[in-house]
Amino acid sequence: MNIRSFLAKYVGYKSVSCDDSCLKDMKNVRNFLCDFLHDSGLQIQEVAAEKHGIILAKNDHKLGRNTVLLYGHYDVQPAEEPGWESDPFTMVEHDGRLYARGASDDKGGTSTFLVALNELLSENRDFPLNITVVLEGEEEIGSPGMLKFIQEYRDELRADFAVVADTGSIDEENIILTTGLRGLVGFELTLRSAKHDIHSGYGGAIVNPIRELVKLCASFHNPDGSVNIPGFYDNVVPPSEFERSQTRLLPFKDAEFLAKLGVKKLSNDQDAYSAIDSMRFLPTLEFNGITGGYQGDGLKTIIPGEASVKITCRLVNNQDVDTIRFLLKRAIYERVDSNIEVELNFEKASNPYNLLSNPDCFDNATSIGHGIKIADQEIKNIFGKSPLYLRDGGSIALMRLLKDVLSLDSILVGFSSTRDHIHDANESISVEMLEKGCIFFKNFLTRLALD
Repeated sequence: MNIRSFLAKYVGYKSVSCDDSCLKDMKNVRNFLCDFLHDSGLQIQEVAAEKHGIILAKNDHKLGRNTVLLYGHYDVQPAEEPGWESDPFTMVEHDGRLYARGASDDKGGTSTFLVALNELLSENRDFPLNITVVLEGEEEIGSPGMLKFIQEYRDELRADFAVVADTGSIDEENIILTTGLRGLVGFELTLRSAKHDIHSGYGGAIVNPIRELVKLCASFHNPDGSVNIPGFYDNVVPPSEFERSQTRLLPFKDAEFLAKLGVKKLSNDQDAYSAIDSMRFLPTLEFNGITGGYQGDGLKTIIPGEASVKITCRLVNNQDVDTIRFLLKRAIYERVDSNIEVELNFEKASNPYNLLSNPDCFDNATSIGHGIKIADQEIKNIFGKSPLYLRDGGSIALMRLLKDVLSLDSILVGFSSTRDHIHDANESISVEMLEKGCIFFKNFLTRLALD
């Protein structure tokens, strides 16, 4: 199976989970994946979720065999950003990279283990490893259906550990085994001062909600860039010396990091942590979008009736979504004039996940420890260097759910890199990383089956 050909078909589906106009493509990509998994020799179930179904696929599980759960998601972010140099849902190859929405996150990632499975099971339908595959279509909208799914299918999901290819590495030589993921609290805040827009000739007499919203947003950060929400940092646990030592092994410093991302200025809160450490070890509050008033060409002289902002907070070890929601809500209502109507809608939410909180994670006598040892060795064999063990700045809701509900830890290995422009125009993945990722999964699953 040619992984490039598979990915070209996979990214052709406009599987944008947050866009109801894409429901047909969401269904069609599920059918595509179910057919592929069935042809690979797996038994398929489609499980209803909040909006988009979950695919549960298994081979014939037998007693005495190791059991692994492979997870990924088939939904993608919208591709409406300016700057796309080609159709985002038609894969294009250029200079050793494959361009399309989802080429990296997470259709590229899932392709590495799906194609590996297809090749292994084509060679041996009785491959001596119990395999469970879970592919969801709601990860990009916070996985609202996954808790119910895990609770109801807990017996079907039992495994020694999970493996996920939805995290990032540095480049084609520096692969990361991700040891932790930040949690997430996402919400939309609307301030409303009138039932409708008003002629701006009334300016000076009435409150402009954009002005109030901007003032409120500006209050959320201190001059040093830290979050100005009382209690926000109370439960934050500093990284261990081992974790700090791993970031020091990265092949670049903050300036190079800035250049790789294509940004002109780093945040200004690097007194205690570098920018690289900050994105892995510290919580955040970020503005994802702000709107209000007239957005068309030219001018329209109005005072808008309302203005809104979309905000996400990334959480780190020992923070929890319920506490952060409470602190945010309290701060917002304390800072907004009582005559302004506040509408606050919390959406995405997931608690942080930390593999290193499990003392058995590097003990070869345990299932997770043994799995990590195999992954470490195979990465070194394929990429020429041992992996780094680092937390990631992103979030995957399922990892914490698997831990909380099933006591299941996860090995997170990423074949994307900072060059991939995930969630942005011209998303891409390195052909070399994609193909080596597939080899990794073939070798990793084979060794796990034989041990």
